[in-house]
Amino acid sequence: MKITERDVEKTAFFARLEFDETEKKKLAREFDSIVAFAGAVNDAAFPPADNAAAGAQAVRSPLRADIPARFDAIDAMLRAAPCVVDGCIAVPRVVKEETDDA
Repeated sequence: MKITERDVEKTAFFARLEFDETEKKKLAREFDSIVAFAGAVNDAAFPPADNAAAGAQAVRSPLRADIPARFDAIDAMLRAAPCVVDGCIAVPRVVKEETDDA
């Protein structure tokens, strides 16, 4: 699913936000990267945990024991991530830190 500037405009309308054309283009690219990354995660081959191959309904208790398993899709996830630093997915800071200067 490709995110377009029109999708950004519709989302901005419902969120009561306003963006200029440059911001719309940037947001469309960023949202598209996020959706592509989520798709890659969704498509990754996760090892079945506890009888999950039979479906989510087969897992009766959320308190089942954790079973360590190798995650083989990390390379695919990192390739799909918009920004990788030192083998980790990097995300922009969106919350400013409070300082004691006030």
